[in-house]
Amino acid sequence: MRHLFWQTLLCGLLCGACSLQAPEIKVTGERSLLEKQVLGSYQSFSRNQWMVTSLRGLPDSLAPEGERENLLKSIRRRRFNQDDRLRLLAAGWLGEGLDGRLSLRGETAPAPEEAELRERVLRQENLDREALLGRLQRLYPGQEPAELAAIFAAIQRDEAPKGAWLQRADGGWERK
Repeated sequence: MRHLFWQTLLCGLLCGACSLQAPEIKVTGERSLLEKQVLGSYQSFSRNQWMVTSLRGLPDSLAPEGERENLLKSIRRRRFNQDDRLRLLAAGWLGEGLDGRLSLRGETAPAPEEAELRERVLRQENLDREALLGRLQRLYPGQEPAELAAIFAAIQRDEAPKGAWLQRADGGWERK
């Protein structure tokens, strides 16, 4: 269920959201309108997963040359690495940072094969997340980049499996 949440956002990033005007942020209850809009994109994507592969030929007015293909590559690679990423998070070898990036965790060194996998997943996932966050920032140009990054990080933390390390606001770490 949680991975569908992330996939919905990706569809919103790739689909018709590019011609929409970014709404003004107003706090209504626990979440801002922007947070609700991003969450709604996730839900939409879970119902329309097939659109990720069928969008290749459609023009994208917000995407600089080559960005669209890089974004699709990032989405595919995140799906490919998803099992390893979730396993490493649940095992405590990786953690979700406040900035929306993965961080190395673990008190003891993993076996060499596991250490290699952890480094590869960490490097690739953070590159993919940078691409997705960049896309969000282009979709919502009037929003503060720090606010979008905080929403993006909150989504990643929500997606983390039980037992994953999450960074607290004070910089410390706790298990989910």
